[in-house]
Order: sequence, then C-alpha cells, then structure tokens
Amino acid sequence: MTDSRFLPIIPIARASHAKFSPRGPFVSISLAQWAVESGYGAHLSGVNNPFGIKATQAQRASGQARLVLTHEYIGHRYVAEQQWFANYPSLEAAFDAHAALLTSPHYQRCIDAKSPDAYAQALHACGYATAPNYPAALMAVINHNGLEQYD
Repeated sequence: MTDSRFLPIIPIARASHAKFSPRGPFVSISLAQWAVESGYGAHLSGVNNPFGIKATQAQRASGQARLVLTHEYIGHRYVAEQQWFANYPSLEAAFDAHAALLTSPHYQRCIDAKSPDAYAQALHACGYATAPNYPAALMAVINHNGLEQYD
C-alpha cells in the first residue's frame, strides 16, 4: 500500500515524467528520491527543493538559493558542510528541474536504464548522491510502497 504522503506528489511526478518521456526518470524513482531526499517532504533543502539540487552560480546571484548545513558522504564517513541549494517557485518546477538534470548527458546511464533498480544504480554511479546505500534506500521505498505501479 502506498504511503498517503505520496498522494499529493504522484500527479506532480507523473506530469513531469510526461514532459520528459522517454528520457526522464521513472515516476517511481522521482517519488522515491522525493521521499529519501526530503524525508517525505518534511525537510526541503531549498525553497520547494525536495531533491537536494545544488544551486548554480546564476541562482545564487539572483537570490534563488539557500545556504543549508548538509551531510555528504566523503572518505567513508559523513561530513557536515554548508552547501547552496536551488530554490524553485513550486514543487512542479522542482520536479521539472530534477527531470531536466537527469536528462542531461552526465546522466546517460540513467537515461539508458531499463528498470527502476538499474536507474537507482545508475544514479549512484553518476554521482547523484554520495551515500553508499542510496540505490538500496530508493529501492526500499519503491518496493515498500508499490511505487512501480506509477511507471
């Protein structure tokens, strides 16, 4: 059974997927990343930024970014550091920015993935997240909530 916290997010993830299909992330992956990266929407890294997307120089210069204390997995341990994260005008804009990022050439392995599990592995291989258990965490959320039904 899908956790009720996903219910308002599913249509947003589906709409973003439709815009970026067939190259964009699986809906289940976007939903799982939303859950893992933001604690099911409770902890946004930037305004309307549930994905932990780092801010560009242009976003920082225009005031569309927020400096946040975060934890990165570096050298086999978590290190606290401040990072600039992007702000978005809406969750819809954040999901679209997330899909746009994941359809860039840097994420070709993700684009080529044929399943959510392969996509989760590719995300880690491409450096999206530093946590060594990131693919397993995504798949645990997907499997526990039956999110593949939305792909």
